[in-house]
Amino acid sequence: MADYSIALQFTPGIKRVSLRDLYGHAELSVQDAGSGSALALLDSLVIGRPLPDGHIPNAAEFAIADRDILLAGIYAKTYGYRLDSTVDCVHCDLPFDLSFNLEDLVTHTINSYSEVESTDGVFELADGIRFRLPTGEDELAIAGLPLQKASSKLLERCLVEGEPAVHDESIQVAMEAIAPIMQTDLLARCPECDEEQPVHFDMQSFLLNRLRQEQHLLMHEIHQLAKTYHWGYKEILDLPRSSRKKYASMIDAEA
Repeated sequence: MADYSIALQFTPGIKRVSLRDLYGHAELSVQDAGSGSALALLDSLVIGRPLPDGHIPNAAEFAIADRDILLAGIYAKTYGYRLDSTVDCVHCDLPFDLSFNLEDLVTHTINSYSEVESTDGVFELADGIRFRLPTGEDELAIAGLPLQKASSKLLERCLVEGEPAVHDESIQVAMEAIAPIMQTDLLARCPECDEEQPVHFDMQSFLLNRLRQEQHLLMHEIHQLAKTYHWGYKEILDLPRSSRKKYASMIDAEA
C-alpha cells in the first residue's frame, strides 16, 4: 500500500508525517464533522514513527493548524485539488455551484503565517507573554463546555506565562496570526441574480462531511465485492479506497 508524507509547520519535534492511503475502516470512522472524528481519521491513516525519545505521537498531539494541513492533504490525495460545492444564494434562495482550487487555499493559508520565533513550540510576544498553540488534546479537554468557558479554559491550557484575564484578546490575535486554521469566507457570485455573497469554508467539515455522505456508497461496494469475490468484511475494508473502487467499477462494467 502506497504512503505519502506531508510537512507540518507548528508541532514541536515533528517536521513531516507519513500517511497511508484512505481505506474502508478509516472512512467508516467518520461519525460527524467534529474534532473527535477528525482525530480518529488521522489516527487510522498516520503511520506512527517513533520520535528520538521513542515516543510515538498520536493525532491529538498535533497543533490544530497542522491538522488542517493534513486534512487538506488527505482531500487532495483522495479527490484532487478541485473542490466543488452547492450553496443556496442568500439573496434569491436558488442553489448554485461553487468551485475553487484547494492548492491555492493551502498556499494562501501558509503564506498568511506570521513568522514569530518559537522555542520548543512556545511563542513569546514583546510584552513577555508566552504561549503555545492549541492541539487536539486541548480541544478534547474543553469539549462540551459552554462557548465562553471553553474559550477561557483553552487559553489557560495554552498560556505558559501571563494572566489569562488580562491578555486574553492579545493572545487570541497572536495565535490566529501565527497559525491561521483553514477556515475562510470565499466571495462568490450567484449566476441567477448576479449578487455577491461570502461563503464560509472549513477544511475539516468539508472533508468529513463528504466522507460521511459517501458511506452509503462504501456499503454498496462492500456488498458488491463480498458477493462477487467472496471476500470477508474486514478484508474488503482493509483495501485501499482506490483499489476497492476499481474492483467495484469492473463489477459494474461486467454487469
